[in-house]
Amino acid sequence: AVELAEALLHIEHSVDHHGAGAFAAPRALREAAAEVAGAEERASRYDAVSRVAVHLVAASTPGTRAATVSTALTGMNDTCTDGALGAAHFIVAVVREYGEQMGDVGEVVASLLSGVSSSSFSAAREVALRAILLVAQQHIDEVVRAIVATPPPLSDTILALLKLLGEDDDVRAPLFDGMIRLIAENAAMEGDAVAVAPCAAVCALAELVQVPSCLALCQQRFPELLAVLLARIAMSDGIDDGTSIRHAVNGLTRLLVSAGEEDVYRTLESHDCWSLFQGGSETAGEGEGARDEREYWDPSTAPSTRGIAMCSSAVFRLVKGSLEGLVNAVTPYLAREIAGQRLAAAAVIAEGVRHAGGDSAAAQRLTTLLQSYSSDRTDAVRVECIRGLGYALFLPAEASRPLVSPVFSTLVVAIEDRCDAVSLGAFHAIHGALSAVNATDLAAFLPNLSSRVPPLFDRSCAAVRERSLRVFAALGQFDNLPAFRESVCSHIVAILLHCLDSDAAVRDAARGTLVALAPVSGVRELERVAKEHIEESDRLQHAEFLAASARAIAFGLAPRIDFYLSQTVGYFSVGADVLRATAASFAGALLANLPSDVRSRVNTAHVFNALKDLVRNAASSSVRVSAMDALSMLHAL
Repeated sequence: AVELAEALLHIEHSVDHHGAGAFAAPRALREAAAEVAGAEERASRYDAVSRVAVHLVAASTPGTRAATVSTALTGMNDTCTDGALGAAHFIVAVVREYGEQMGDVGEVVASLLSGVSSSSFSAAREVALRAILLVAQQHIDEVVRAIVATPPPLSDTILALLKLLGEDDDVRAPLFDGMIRLIAENAAMEGDAVAVAPCAAVCALAELVQVPSCLALCQQRFPELLAVLLARIAMSDGIDDGTSIRHAVNGLTRLLVSAGEEDVYRTLESHDCWSLFQGGSETAGEGEGARDEREYWDPSTAPSTRGIAMCSSAVFRLVKGSLEGLVNAVTPYLAREIAGQRLAAAAVIAEGVRHAGGDSAAAQRLTTLLQSYSSDRTDAVRVECIRGLGYALFLPAEASRPLVSPVFSTLVVAIEDRCDAVSLGAFHAIHGALSAVNATDLAAFLPNLSSRVPPLFDRSCAAVRERSLRVFAALGQFDNLPAFRESVCSHIVAILLHCLDSDAAVRDAARGTLVALAPVSGVRELERVAKEHIEESDRLQHAEFLAASARAIAFGLAPRIDFYLSQTVGYFSVGADVLRATAASFAGALLANLPSDVRSRVNTAHVFNALKDLVRNAASSSVRVSAMDALSMLHAL
């Protein structure tokens, strides 16, 4: 300090020809420096140091102020406590006085963080952190970016800074805003790499919610904080080694406790929801008594999505008035570009529908949202939308009845979705609705449904084939619809062939469908065949069953034989080998059992040619054998 005073005195004499104003700052500096040297009390010395800082920077240009702070930061490494503290007070004074005129604020904050981290004295670090707090009061975005600039785990310096910022009434809310925005925007994500900033922001948020001064804000903004963490879990699934999800789950658990939602936390813990978030286990999610028995989860649904649904369901049940708040918080994510965010929002809103109860306005709003995104480009999002729409049909009558028409229309279209999981979800909801919803409310949709379902008998996915057959069988309760008998007669061959499907569940569904719908066809002989060969027989004899079915159709539905033959030949080139072989056998049996007057009117040439082509070219020996057997039955013709 003495040396500084002497140097400043020299500067004063060298510039006196410019007039008194030119050396006013150096004189003040010299006086402040002299105070530093002469002060006996430590606090007085620090005050004098602060005045030195103010006067020194006043004499510098705006472009050099950041450099002045950086130079002062080297004093933080002083081996003497007083030296390090003096440097810290110097920095705080400069930032307080000239924070708006320091050039690149982000660079200054980064330098401050680096200097604080390198200091050996905790007292000096605490003082210097106040400089960053001062910057945050005017430049919160730059401070937030500096905090999240390095990947987790967060350093002790960052943790101390977060606590300091969280305790400040002016900075607390903008700090939360900045962290939430970073997580939601997921800035700089490229390919499979997780952006550093959002991960660090999640960790920072997890620390902030534990600061006692932040608890009131956590409770006030609980829906918004919950929404951003659930969205983060969904968007992080599968893109790294699980680190991102672990950070988000850690933030979620801390949020629940800090916001006073211990009941939700205990519920999720008792059902091992944390395991679902991070990949699932055999028992995760079991035992949640409040879940609806009609609920359907496709096997392809990610465990993390089930965890999100379980978490939001627990919140809706246990947190009074949470439905509107959480739905409002997640709704903006439906329009995001990142699929995981849309998925989380759809999963939460689907659970919201289930918990809407008799609230007609809430149910209407939620189903409208789900309908809007039921054609989303991401399969998993569509699955969640359809799941939520299915719940709408089982709400109390006052809430569900106005929704039947729009929801059922969407579900009927969804059964044809290219994604098997979407189709299965729609079928599950429709199947339940056929027995739960008033038939009068469904009457307008049944003709359309009866025409859309049969083509799905031949879907490559066995589960879709099974579900489509069961739904078609359920339509039998509405057999008074004129169009339904026509649909049954048009697709009876497909049902017969799938009675011998390669998949056991499909076979069982097809046989049940044949038993249920044979009376609708109006062919008594077919009804007898279904009863004798399926209902009253322990083991279905394939050859006898096909022959008996062919005779029943040949005599009972003779005007349709050309159509049935063309339909059967169509199966020669599609489906599993078992189905192709069955089709070949059925074609032979059908032609062999035609009455002579009918056979004379039927074009059989294309059937013979198709069978001969199977004999020559079919890769499967079972298909070739069935084709040769069919030709042998037709030899007499």
